[in-house]
Amino acid sequence: MSSKGRDLKDEVKFPVQAVIAAHAFAFAGCVGGVSFFDMQLPTTLQHLLEPVGVAAGTAVVMEITRLFVLGLLSARWRDRIAHMRFKAPLPGSWAFSKIAAEDYRVDLEALRSEYGPLPADPVEQNRLFYRMSKAVGDDPGVCNAHKSYLAARDIAVICWLALIPLSMAAFILAPRSNGAAIYAAGLALVAIAASVITRNYGVRFVQNVLAAVTAAPSISRPASSEVLSCT
Repeated sequence: MSSKGRDLKDEVKFPVQAVIAAHAFAFAGCVGGVSFFDMQLPTTLQHLLEPVGVAAGTAVVMEITRLFVLGLLSARWRDRIAHMRFKAPLPGSWAFSKIAAEDYRVDLEALRSEYGPLPADPVEQNRLFYRMSKAVGDDPGVCNAHKSYLAARDIAVICWLALIPLSMAAFILAPRSNGAAIYAAGLALVAIAASVITRNYGVRFVQNVLAAVTAAPSISRPASSEVLSCT
């Protein structure tokens, strides 16, 4: 693995950990019954400190879950969960049939002149997109979009996998059932929003790659024909 690949994964790790911390404190607040209404400042501070132990424990569990679950799940399954699509979930699978036409920077004729007829099959689209992405991988716009997509994808996976167990735990442990219901609904909304954000970042990643290739139509073609699998 290249040092660039390691750096990208390290940068992606921190946003995921921040989301895990947010989940931990939200769960602690639900279980601990923390409320910010009708409190004096000293009381507020006291009530905020009480669930810290629960939050810390939950964060440890979720960090372990992140390491094991994201390690056990293949990149393809992570994409399936994050995009809520079983078949051809990778954004590169729709690079030429759908995404390219939505960006004015992309010149499909220039791409055809450089790479030949553009495929319509999702698998073949992703193969060709992978070749293009490897050729312009050092472009800052491509690198930043790739990083944002990977972070959003892993965050969406964590949100979906946390939905059922944390909701059930909240209903069991929370002192008030209405608070648990609100918390569970919030988890569902966050998971849906995370999937939408993942799709948007995936589209942006594809568009930035195609735009970079369009800007340098004489770029040499990489020899690799592997299917893109963001890990």
